[in-house]
Amino acid sequence: MAKTLKPYEVALDPDLAEEILNTSMPPNLDLVPASTIGGRVREAMASVERANKYLKTSTLASLVADTVMRQLKKRGAPSIRVKSDGTVVLHVSYEGVPEPRAKPPIERETRSSDLPKLDELRVRAEEAGIDISDLGRQRRAIFERVEAAEEALAEEEAERDNVTPPVRLVDEVKDGPAPPDKKPGKNGPGLVPIDSGGGDDLDVDDLLDNITE
Repeated sequence: MAKTLKPYEVALDPDLAEEILNTSMPPNLDLVPASTIGGRVREAMASVERANKYLKTSTLASLVADTVMRQLKKRGAPSIRVKSDGTVVLHVSYEGVPEPRAKPPIERETRSSDLPKLDELRVRAEEAGIDISDLGRQRRAIFERVEAAEEALAEEEAERDNVTPPVRLVDEVKDGPAPPDKKPGKNGPGLVPIDSGGGDDLDVDDLLDNITE
């Protein structure tokens, strides 16, 4: 539950207070002067209350209240009031005033104490294949360059893993025996293929014997 702030009050500058007290207001025609001390006290208290009600509608009082509040760098609902002892004050109420918006959290950068040691950064830079000699001993700058290089290397490695390697063609064995010819011979199926490789002359009788078998 939000804590309610107490109203803020401060006495006005004497010159401003005098201007407020000299503001004219309509007389109370229904007022019958009291004849006793108690009556006079109650009459005085009622007069102060009536004066404060009138000040709420006064343009001059509103202007003074806003000006003094800004000068004091306060926030709230300002008004000018008169105390029972005649003191004129600035009254700032916080009731019903919306609370200021909470500022978004500040994203703090990594502290130098959280960074890796310089020797570790140099080893990582060497493994990543980058030059950091121009950065001297600036750990933050070295850390950022090493981080960028390592991310780039990781992306390249991921791309290589996702690429399908090309199919390698198997070289033909030139010195091995030629594959058998499964095509039917020119003379029809079931016939002995004619050897045209330069062997013995064709024997017609053998050919006829093969056909009749």
